[in-house]
Amino acid sequence: MTRRFIEILKEQTEEQIINGEPQEVIRVEVADETGPEIIDRIAALRAGAGWTAADSTARLHICRHDETPAQPCELIPEDEIA
Repeated sequence: MTRRFIEILKEQTEEQIINGEPQEVIRVEVADETGPEIIDRIAALRAGAGWTAADSTARLHICRHDETPAQPCELIPEDEIA
């Protein structure tokens, strides 16, 4: 069974990385949403978290680990979501 997720990763400063602070991530499952709906959802999730496109990276994660035979995940950058 293929599952799809929006993943948004907040950028970290060098100091945060050195201090071992965990990276902030938003991960939400999406079902049959289209590309434009996913882009809108990314914008809404960012706004809700107080993040911007400048300080976070978004992608669509298509997980195929549960397929038979298991397949690798596909990571689609935000600017390639159609």
